[in-house]
Amino acid sequence: MGIKIEERAREILKRLQQLHGDFSLFQESFNLGQKHLRNAQAAYADAGERVARLATQVEQFVQIKEEIPESRPLPSSTLR
Repeated sequence: MGIKIEERAREILKRLQQLHGDFSLFQESFNLGQKHLRNAQAAYADAGERVARLATQVEQFVQIKEEIPESRPLPSSTLR
């Protein structure tokens, strides 16, 4: 009976070691995924800031255009 318990204990220990190794691999993958998500989130926030600045610039150009009076067509005599 004692040998059976010893064999079972070795089997349990072996499986625990395997589980520990598998968990370590999972943890590495999880940490890498987490890093990618943080980088993607930072890039997304940066893009949002850039689009806001770009929208402001476009709006400024639109306002400038609206402030410029429309020009009249040149008389045909000046085009010759």
